Amino acid sequence: HQDLKASVFLTAGELEGESMISQVKKMGERLSSRGYPGLKLDIQVFQNEDHRSCIGAAYMRAFHLLCTGR
Repeated sequence: HQDLKASVFLTAGELEGESMISQVKKMGERLSSRGYPGLKLDIQVFQNEDHRSCIGAAYMRAFHLLCTGR
């Protein structure tokens, strides 16, 4: 593909451990390396949060990104 018109938000909680965080970052790097002009990619690691506790913050951040067009 030459382009991927999508907004992608990848997230993890800091307390999920380095394995989860590294996998999220690796996926982001793979998508970014494709150089898709239409791809909007945002990665967020929430400090002092685990898998369950970061859900609310992740939803709010995702809604913010969608609403602002970033």
